[in-house]
Amino acid sequence: MIISGICIGIANVIPGVSGGTAALVLGIYQELLDAIKSIKLKFLIPLGIGVILAVLTFSRIIPYYLENFTAETYAFFLGLVIASVKVPYQQMGKRGIPELLFATLGFAVALYVVSMKTFSFSTTSVFIFACGFISISAMILPGISGAYLLMVLGQYKTMLEAVRDMRLNLIAPFMLGLIIGIIIFSWILSFLLRRYHSITMAALIGLMLGSLKTILPGRFDLTIFLTFVAGFGIVLFLEFIAKKY
Repeated sequence: MIISGICIGIANVIPGVSGGTAALVLGIYQELLDAIKSIKLKFLIPLGIGVILAVLTFSRIIPYYLENFTAETYAFFLGLVIASVKVPYQQMGKRGIPELLFATLGFAVALYVVSMKTFSFSTTSVFIFACGFISISAMILPGISGAYLLMVLGQYKTMLEAVRDMRLNLIAPFMLGLIIGIIIFSWILSFLLRRYHSITMAALIGLMLGSLKTILPGRFDLTIFLTFVAGFGIVLFLEFIAKKY
């Protein structure tokens, strides 16, 4: 479960990629929502350890690659997300007109969110708390990147630097927002998946596809193609491991 947490943590650090997508690929999405809702510590503690390890490690690594190998990094992420769409599609019990409509709605919502302009706000404790609440709500949704929303709110770089430098005055309110947000949102999503499973999965697919705009590489060559294939292949490998173990 620590490995799963690391995968989710890595995804949450990447702008344009969602931790919820990673949980879907690993086959633990519904279990994750149920564990949060019922505070199942046996499940959450090792998962949380993995997430924390990934965030502490990759908050230093990923910004470097985004700055110095932007197109290649985005191509890799693009492969990850496109391959991930297969997972919620396979979990849909029905594929009819209602599912198509909600997939279209999810696509439109994600496209609107990722088209928002980046703003610059203050770093007061109340606002940082709100950023944590908003970003975790997105992180648990496949397709909506919490890291990207932090960029929109002007706090992505601030929070990465806060984690790197262990600035508790920023980390503490952010973590409080994360905890409260994930508890509330997991209840809502768990209810939707139990009562309206296929429609909810269709909406999640739309969210995933609509979010692709943020991670388009901007150019195409052999290097871009190979990094795209690498990202695509990793998802298929993770899905295979998840099914086997």
